[in-house]
Amino acid sequence: MNEERYILFDQYLQGELNVDEKNNFEKQLSEDSELASEFESFKEIHFQLENKFGIEQQREVFEENLTKISNKYFNKKKNKVASLKPWYFAVASINNHYVWIVFL
Repeated sequence: MNEERYILFDQYLQGELNVDEKNNFEKQLSEDSELASEFESFKEIHFQLENKFGIEQQREVFEENLTKISNKYFNKKKNKVASLKPWYFAVASINNHYVWIVFL
């Protein structure tokens, strides 16, 4: 297969040919089995590559989105809370016969 055919095949698949060029190409495909076979091979490879790289791009966008969400909601610095042991205070007033016990 030569480079000019690759370009023609690609232009056809991308819809870049005008009506006359498209009709002429389709006529050549119907008359030339070797050209038709080469075009089918090119088309198959083209669609496989398009699917592979299309999926890869979608995956990259998805990963970027997950990273943004993760950074927004999950990577916050957590404040450290020091746990204090409860302090017990007892105040007794023997003179007034009251006993107060305060727990904080």
